[in-house]
Amino acid sequence: MTHRGLLAHVVAKFAPREWENVASASLLYLLKTAGGHRAVNDLLAPLAFSVEGEIWRAQADSVEDSSIPDLVAEVGGRQSLIVEAKFWASLTGNQPLGYLERQRRQFPGTPEECLLVFLAPSRRVHLLTAELESILATHHGVYGSILTLDSSMGRVAVVNWADLLGHLRSAFEIVGDQESLDDLAQLRGLCDRADMEAMLPLALEDVDSMRGRRIADYCDVVDGTVNRLRSQDVVSTKGLTTSGTADGWGRYMRSTTNRELLLWVSFRDWGRSWPTPWWLRVSARDAATVQALGALAIEPRTPFMVERDGHLHIALRPPLGVEADQVMDELARTVASICTLLPDAEVR
Repeated sequence: MTHRGLLAHVVAKFAPREWENVASASLLYLLKTAGGHRAVNDLLAPLAFSVEGEIWRAQADSVEDSSIPDLVAEVGGRQSLIVEAKFWASLTGNQPLGYLERQRRQFPGTPEECLLVFLAPSRRVHLLTAELESILATHHGVYGSILTLDSSMGRVAVVNWADLLGHLRSAFEIVGDQESLDDLAQLRGLCDRADMEAMLPLALEDVDSMRGRRIADYCDVVDGTVNRLRSQDVVSTKGLTTSGTADGWGRYMRSTTNRELLLWVSFRDWGRSWPTPWWLRVSARDAATVQALGALAIEPRTPFMVERDGHLHIALRPPLGVEADQVMDELARTVASICTLLPDAEVR
């Protein structure tokens, strides 16, 4: 077993949400040291944002709303920087809108003076960014290693835990603070474990029967979508089978251009790449296919695409708040439009 330190070992005995609470408390302790302000300012320099006279506080509530962020840097009661420490817990109702509304009240007319930061493990950075994009109805930009979302409500940044911890380490080394470096190693071990563990401790909601029912529903959507495509002569399933592996379940299809496709519920892509259960896998071992599907990069119905193991894995954005038949109709339209882009495949 990889040794990640006493803190990671002890916290692993608790529920996942407690991991975030312990990480937040540990981070607050480190931010109050001589190197803490330096590290934050170095990290946020690409955003032209800094903290100078702010006081760090944890669980900072407000008389004006019910939101309680993990950490804030404030001057005179105004919270210029709000930090929400995430591992794998879901966003709450106040994240990010409640926090942004608080900052908008405290900084009327000067939104550039405040910032909301979400810390996330490397495996969740893009997933969390996609969730925030959906909530804020905007697309992210990249500043150095930071992903940012500028919305009408305010500015949000998504930061990898490893980046922040790296800046803290550099700052502590500069000021010669060996004690803080030792403490930092404990927090790094906890963050590494949260990022890399194959399976987090189970909570009651993880084994609720509704989860199993939902996954079965998602597989039914795959069947219904493929049936629609087949009835429209967009694809053929003759001689092809279903696919069930540890990574997911789906149906193989063949386009009219003889391209092999797999429409599936991809657990791996859903959990690590973009928040949707439905993905289209396209065999893409030739440059022509990759180039042809490049047009999907600006298509809102296909918000994420990654090439892996000779295939393109394309996220399919489902419509929300509608019945299953409408989900199937929309996914079928999206897959059909992708098929129109596919060049002819060589017949072997």
